Amino acid sequence: MSDQTRRRVLAGVGGGTAAALLGGTPVLAGSERRQGGGGLAALQVAHMSPDAPNVDVYLGGQAVLTDVPFQTVSNFLPLAPGSYQLQVTPAGESPDQAVVDTMIDLAGRAYTAIATGEVADQNRPFYPLVHPVQMAPLGQDMARIRLFHLAPDAPRVDVVPQGGDPLFTGLGYSQYRTAEVPAGDYTLDVQPAGGGDPVTSFDISLNAGWIYSGYVIGYVEPGNAPADVNLNLVTTVDGGTPTGMSGGGGGGS
Repeated sequence: MSDQTRRRVLAGVGGGTAAALLGGTPVLAGSERRQGGGGLAALQVAHMSPDAPNVDVYLGGQAVLTDVPFQTVSNFLPLAPGSYQLQVTPAGESPDQAVVDTMIDLAGRAYTAIATGEVADQNRPFYPLVHPVQMAPLGQDMARIRLFHLAPDAPRVDVVPQGGDPLFTGLGYSQYRTAEVPAGDYTLDVQPAGGGDPVTSFDISLNAGWIYSGYVIGYVEPGNAPADVNLNLVTTVDGGTPTGMSGGGGGGS
């Protein structure tokens, strides 16, 4: 399927119902997976393409997640290490209508596969990212945050806690950085790289012992974008050994 046809297929599908995220270990055909070594791998899937419809996700030709809407992050799916065929289709379509069809290599660790970019390809092409999750133990009273820049029309940015030093600098689209910080409540200013007035700010609570991911999504200028989605921060708890009360989250302002 050509890139132009892929965009037409996605653009022609309307929004769906709430996500039905499937857990458990998928049973995959041997011809679709090449075994690797080590312990189990784990894969979560995040839909962060602002103008894409709900999607289904296939591994090795079998549906593992269905009707996944924008701003959704799945649970981790346990998998044997190896190489897998990853396909993404508009919700309800078969794998031969895949708009993403690629092989991914998974070792014995945790990963996130992220649908990024735009169906309209106005600012960024629609494509998947696959990145590992750092699950190493944390120091006492510390939290870990992995932050992705997935706002298609935003420039490189610095992320600066109010009243503190920059946490991440020069973060470009589709890039991410990871940092360990003292547990607590933060207001993060997102500003043009090198300084300037914040484009937006997010409140986030990080609990001791927890490992988080944050996804900056949406548009700086939603009125000129293919989807009317304001800048927002989606946060997830990916793992860890919590030592505080449950919590964590974020919102745009």
